[in-house]
Amino acid sequence: MKLLVVTQTIDLDDPVLGFFHRWVEELAKRLEHIEVICLLLGRHALPANVRVHSLGKETNHQQGGMIYHTIRQLRYAARFGWFMWSERSRYDSVLVHMNPEYIVLAGWLWRLLDKSVGLWYTHGTVSLRLRIAVFFSNVVFTASEGSMRVVTAKKRVMGHGIDLAQFPLAPPPVGEPKLITIGRASRVKRLGLLQTAAATAGQKLTVIESIPHAEIPDSCLHPSLSPRFSDGLAR
Repeated sequence: MKLLVVTQTIDLDDPVLGFFHRWVEELAKRLEHIEVICLLLGRHALPANVRVHSLGKETNHQQGGMIYHTIRQLRYAARFGWFMWSERSRYDSVLVHMNPEYIVLAGWLWRLLDKSVGLWYTHGTVSLRLRIAVFFSNVVFTASEGSMRVVTAKKRVMGHGIDLAQFPLAPPPVGEPKLITIGRASRVKRLGLLQTAAATAGQKLTVIESIPHAEIPDSCLHPSLSPRFSDGLAR
């Protein structure tokens, strides 16, 4: 299989999306060839059967008013259209990660070109663009039953895709257990509830927000911590 992957970021150092680099590495082991279109390209080290095309966000400074923002968006859309069309002979299937707008733009054309389209979407928001993307997709992958709320027979629950080889289970922690959370601090993460639970258990909550993705395993494998994952995370 030859695959086109469309995603936000390819960057080993990105604190939120750095994990996706590993996803592409693992896909490359199983596929003949991969073309990647990303909005932003950072540090990467992908196999020889992977080619990456950036829409150029890493070179654009986020400044200026609405006019400059609109021009940037049109430039990204034009570059996406060029890469998607010019590389069409190099892929026979498409995987779009978390950005249904790309399927809104190109789903009709991929259908005419007889490309199989898969969408990975894990978010509570149900928008019109998501519904359109689901319509043009052959399959919709998601992490849990409730993390993609459009009712469709196309939905496939896959788990979160965490590489547990990076997080070996440690022996029970020495001394008082500690509770740690790593990730962006936002309202949707409900950190207040986690803090309340920690206080009820008489524990201190440590929040690590923005660190390079590659440093996350070391942050978890401190001698006083003992990583544990639910069945859903392990898949």
